[in-house]
Amino acid sequence: MTPDIADKELAMRFGGSAAEVAFLGNLSTGSGGSEHSDLGGATALAIDLEQEYGFGTSLVFKPVAAADRHRMPDDLRNRVEQRLRQAEERARSVVKANRHLVERIAAALIERRELDRDALLKLLTSDASDDPNKEAS
Repeated sequence: MTPDIADKELAMRFGGSAAEVAFLGNLSTGSGGSEHSDLGGATALAIDLEQEYGFGTSLVFKPVAAADRHRMPDDLRNRVEQRLRQAEERARSVVKANRHLVERIAAALIERRELDRDALLKLLTSDASDDPNKEAS
């Protein structure tokens, strides 16, 4: 894993909650609530990036056991929080930029109930003339 891939992975873990906010207006408990949730996994990954993978401010390998994650030092907690906030913002930006694709897929699912690989690829790559974010040429 590289820092760039790690940042993308972290943002991906916020995809569901970003979509909830974009489409429903609010978060639900679905994205958090346990160490196995999207938020729990994102937090664990952010801690590992800082403490184990050498992507933080220190080169010291210092893993944080799951049982001790609620007792992180303030400086580590602040760095993890910053990583999580940046990842959440990146996810929200991606969802916002691709809202038209999600709506297109949802409409197709309502109409057909299922989409195979080819149908999904066609929806994702078809002319984006209905994309309101696309600038007119």
